[in-house]
Amino acid sequence: MWLDLGDDDIEPDLQRRRLTMFCGAYDENVDLPRVVDFILLRQRILMLKGDALVMGL
Repeated sequence: MWLDLGDDDIEPDLQRRRLTMFCGAYDENVDLPRVVDFILLRQRILMLKGDALVMGL
């Protein structure tokens, strides 16, 4: 995947450049730090859902 966030095989600088380009394609005024905050929030939500499934909740 071209925008594979968090993949250890893709250097962080390359991930940052790709994310910047990806966001810019939608709107050049996108607040990139805010996008990163939402990505991290979504990852936490997914981890909690996974934990709940493992625990049978």
